[in-house]
Amino acid sequence: MNNTTSESFEIQVWNTFGPIRINETVGETQFRMRIDTTPLPLPSDLQARVNENWVAVTAKSPNAKDNLVLYVTSPVVEENGVIVIPTTARTFRYTAAFNRNPTFHDDVAALNQHRLLTISTHCHLVTRDGKLLFGTKVNQFNQISGFAGFPNAAKEAVEIDGTTYLNTYGTVRGRLADELKNLSPAVQSIDAVGIVYVGRKALRGTDVDYLVRLDETATEAQRIFRDSYKDAKQADQFSRDLFAVDFNPSAVSEFIEQVHREGKAMSPYAMGCAVAVANAYFGMEEAERVCTAVREKAGITIATKNETEYFG
Repeated sequence: MNNTTSESFEIQVWNTFGPIRINETVGETQFRMRIDTTPLPLPSDLQARVNENWVAVTAKSPNAKDNLVLYVTSPVVEENGVIVIPTTARTFRYTAAFNRNPTFHDDVAALNQHRLLTISTHCHLVTRDGKLLFGTKVNQFNQISGFAGFPNAAKEAVEIDGTTYLNTYGTVRGRLADELKNLSPAVQSIDAVGIVYVGRKALRGTDVDYLVRLDETATEAQRIFRDSYKDAKQADQFSRDLFAVDFNPSAVSEFIEQVHREGKAMSPYAMGCAVAVANAYFGMEEAERVCTAVREKAGITIATKNETEYFG
């Protein structure tokens, strides 16, 4: 993969690991998201802009929620054999401003000083018969995408020996229940595979990437998902039909080529996740195959970077 300097790229694979199984009990999992210190307050004028932006967001989207979400504070560390992502918690309004509104995107000093880089979750699903499933996000410009979303740190935090962590298993299961609806009981296992950064204006942020195995065939999973979204009122996030792609880097590369050949768009987070998954299960050489497809067909370079370059 290309290893040129940091801000040149829309997509950066910051870390790949695992696959690491995510257990129901946080203390038994070798991958954790630690929730640390109280976040630094913003200067009053910048805070006022954030609040004004949130008023505009809720005027346009009355159902928007100012939930407590997580922001990366420093590079990933390993503690006694456990991979740990240090985070802090702020409400979603900061994401809506700094990571969604392009007018805030150039406030680089504030972004770095106040650690305003959001971290979410992105899951690729694989069925019992070895097919990856992708959806079409109607609320994000009809991009082809994986699944999941932002953690709710107020509801999904647990304490272990005086340290607060995100209940990663509960978070992923909860977000998948929201999006997969009647298909969510088929979730069989969850593995963490890496962290991806996207620097595109209005989509800036990071995702922890997971591979989620379903105890259903692709055909049956597609049927269950389609039936879950048959009410038009429910189809506010995804269209009803899922794409099924063979679970191997060659097929994923061909799918990315097909998506762009047909004039559709694929989420940059989904493309980054595809690389992290390929590396975790098939090795770096096969992950390069996906990078090549993204570069040649989507015109986007995916780089392996060390997140220490971002934090300085």
